[in-house]
Amino acid sequence: MYSTLCTSPEGNSFSNSEVGATVAAVAKDLFRSQGPALRCGMRVQIMLPANVLSKPAIGKAMWETLAARYEREKFVKVEPLTDASESNEFSFDPQAYNDTNTIGLRVLPHASGHVILMARLDNLGKGAAGVAIQNLNLMLSVAEETGLPA
Repeated sequence: MYSTLCTSPEGNSFSNSEVGATVAAVAKDLFRSQGPALRCGMRVQIMLPANVLSKPAIGKAMWETLAARYEREKFVKVEPLTDASESNEFSFDPQAYNDTNTIGLRVLPHASGHVILMARLDNLGKGAAGVAIQNLNLMLSVAEETGLPA
């Protein structure tokens, strides 16, 4: 498993704060044990510290905004609202959306006031190739999901 962790300078500038968002990306198991087929899942997390958020209970409002915005999107799944203290590192498998064009979004508010925003995707499926096919479908006025796994 590969992971990276960094503090975002953009988080500092947008939040008018000395402490910005922390971004972590995890890519898991680049190759299947059964053969040479390339297989990669990705989990990207942004941790928003309580001191950069406008109010303590903003996690639920963030989730409601995402759920409303992506309600009718075929390839975006807003996962259920869960408290971060109810989960652990293994609760959110980076390969959960492998072999699909779907991205899963999750908001994890914590009792301390921090909020974690998480996205899980198959970066080989949902990456540039999937987006190119979606855009081509839209330009040709065919169903957006044509030729793409859900």
